[in-house]
Amino acid sequence: MKSYGEKMLRAILAKLSTVFQPRQTQEFLAVLPTKVEPEISPSAATSLSVFSLVGHELRTPVNAIVGYAELLQQAERDNTPAQQRLGHTNIILENARNLQNLLNQILDAARAAAGELSCTPQDFDLAEALETTTRKSNVLTSAEYVTVKLDLLDGIIIHADPVRIDQALSALLDNAIRFSTKHQTVTVKILRGAENNLNLLFTNNGQINLGDNVNRLFSPFTQASEGLSRTHNGLGLGLFLAKSIAQRHGGDVDFVRHNETDTCVRLMLPADCISWPKGIAPTHLTTDCNSPALAAN
Repeated sequence: MKSYGEKMLRAILAKLSTVFQPRQTQEFLAVLPTKVEPEISPSAATSLSVFSLVGHELRTPVNAIVGYAELLQQAERDNTPAQQRLGHTNIILENARNLQNLLNQILDAARAAAGELSCTPQDFDLAEALETTTRKSNVLTSAEYVTVKLDLLDGIIIHADPVRIDQALSALLDNAIRFSTKHQTVTVKILRGAENNLNLLFTNNGQINLGDNVNRLFSPFTQASEGLSRTHNGLGLGLFLAKSIAQRHGGDVDFVRHNETDTCVRLMLPADCISWPKGIAPTHLTTDCNSPALAAN
């Protein structure tokens, strides 16, 4: 008999299989481990791999919630001091929020794949949004021993959905932090494009040696390291969601550079989403992935 958790994960998988397009399925299949038993069909292999990935990521917060709930239950019976019980409660709440975030990522990815990602544009300050996103990443930067440097320009007003843009910024910043070498710096830089568009660059010194296959990282449930070589946690939805959100606003996310020394990912938003203050000159951006140069005036 299947456990409730297994039934829940299979229900999520069933929903995902109805919304992700055949092209995305093939892209995902391309990054599966090559050692697959001949009798397993491609669709079954996809389901098994996604099921394994989703199950692995959900298991950690679920186990923590169940474990500390049992401790809290025992603490009530043993009249454990209130401060210790509060600590158990806080851990349960933290992991419940992590679980909620993972489920929201899956649901948003399903909406994005189906072309149903909702956006409600309004005006907001870009620098303030980036500072808020960076503050939320403090726990991750501490865990990865990485510093974030913001190269900001004041007075830039964005006309977009602030919740979705924050989601994209968080995904790109978290991705840069996770794949950076420890004790190094992740840089976030704002550039005005030649067509008055916004180029927001996330640069870290992590290496992505994928050659011409780098764009597969924008497929759902994909990471730079896969299978037994997978070295980073996460569902592999961050870049896919960030790109979908940018495209929903008429922009895009792409790799400006990936080589043996560092990686740079760009979030681009079109000119009609941006209100530039006076005094910020346009900058030509070099998009040769093997070039050490980011931009030249």
